[in-house]
Amino acid sequence: MAEKKTKKLLENGVWIQRQHGVLTMGSLEKTDDAVVELSSELSEAIDDFEEDMMAAMYGDNVVPFKPDEIRVNEMLLNVVNQFELTGVRVSVSCSPEDAVVKGDYDQLLDLMSGFVQNSLESGLKTAETPVLYINASVLEDNLCIIYWDSCRVERKNSLKKEFDCIENSLQGEISEKTTAGRASYFDIVIPLEQVKR
Repeated sequence: MAEKKTKKLLENGVWIQRQHGVLTMGSLEKTDDAVVELSSELSEAIDDFEEDMMAAMYGDNVVPFKPDEIRVNEMLLNVVNQFELTGVRVSVSCSPEDAVVKGDYDQLLDLMSGFVQNSLESGLKTAETPVLYINASVLEDNLCIIYWDSCRVERKNSLKKEFDCIENSLQGEISEKTTAGRASYFDIVIPLEQVKR
């Protein structure tokens, strides 16, 4: 099965139902109406897993999903996971480590992925595998991000989409700064409400 189809299936979800004595499964994607019968091995694994799923849905330690809340550190780790097969080294940190802000998860994930993709493309031009550092902190209802990569290539024009997202869609600020050693980094400030825990 193609990787793209697999990712799409997992992103849109699946349903599983016992019908005619067997477990069946289908995609929640509206354009895919295929229904398949699960193998006996997979059916047994799902039957074994059903108790854990019941506890997750109805047990004492239920954690409700809040789609408008972004766990910043986990989002950054998902950015890293997207690029793990490229060989790029990405280091992320978040302060506080359990910081949660209100916002659009997909928009922020796409934004940070765009920066990493741009660094990879810059590295291809210089035949260098970039080393990336993303530091996020939440201060006074602002998500502050420092994005640095080792290629040190001027990229403002190639990051037009990301700059536009930060400055217009997110009403934030971005500036390129240079250290004493002439290394540059992006300083990003996005106003997002912090969720108090």
